[in-house]
Amino acid sequence: MTKEDLTKQLRDLVAMKTLPGEVQENSKAINYVQDLIGEGVDVQRIYNGKAEVMIASVRKSDSPQYCYMVHMDVVAGRDDQFEMKVEEEKAIGRGTCDMKFSIPLGVALLNEAKEKDVDFCLMITTDEEVGGLEGAKVVAERGFSPKVLIVPDGGEDLNFVDKAKGVCQLRLVTKGKPAHASRPWLGKNAIDPLLKLGAELLKIYGDNNLTESWKTTMNFGTVNGGTSTNQVCPEAEMKIDFRYPETDSIENIISVVEGKIKDLGLEIEVSNEEVFGTCLIRHRWTEYRKPHHCWCG
Repeated sequence: MTKEDLTKQLRDLVAMKTLPGEVQENSKAINYVQDLIGEGVDVQRIYNGKAEVMIASVRKSDSPQYCYMVHMDVVAGRDDQFEMKVEEEKAIGRGTCDMKFSIPLGVALLNEAKEKDVDFCLMITTDEEVGGLEGAKVVAERGFSPKVLIVPDGGEDLNFVDKAKGVCQLRLVTKGKPAHASRPWLGKNAIDPLLKLGAELLKIYGDNNLTESWKTTMNFGTVNGGTSTNQVCPEAEMKIDFRYPETDSIENIISVVEGKIKDLGLEIEVSNEEVFGTCLIRHRWTEYRKPHHCWCG
């Protein structure tokens, strides 16, 4: 693959607004990729809900020797971000790094593997940004299990990532009683319990957020409540994102949160939004063991 080929293909892919759930746009992008694949490669396209997965294999198998897994979907952005620019040898645009850059490379690897008869496949998913529940998860549940899985997403420079933290996302809901802000004693502010709980959770996890570490981190992703400044808020919601190592668990995090709610005497409804657990990716190429890296995000 030449630099010109990579630049053109990446520019074409960035121009497609492949947001999760945009079925037609993602399918259009996968069609583009499929046209780049050489003859003799087995191509499967799996449709599930609003997601599509393409698996292009040198040898059709549920357990190939090598699988290069990437995702086509990107997060939302302004229209101008879908027009790739090259400045000082850097490609700038929505998804250039996360992770459309890897798709032309994957196609080039696949075509070379076909020429050399290497047991290799390229997998492209379209819902990674929202958890992969209709894409990668479904493929895994069907028994797809490569011996070596390569996911060029999340590492820095040439560091090889061999494990990543799991994700626990909690939704906290509180109920209050409306009143005018001039008479707050007549109501019950639903935001107050979330603030009290948040302060206590920061005592536990706050320091972990300050520097890169292999510890459980916490992010208050969204806090929603109230419609007017001069009204006591009757209902509020907060969503928290935890990233945890293999020494922690979703069950333990929920236990900590619910324990603090009980200790503070608060009334907060806790629900766990379905996401993936701890992800461990072990590579078998001893000659590439260094540099390696534990991705902490």
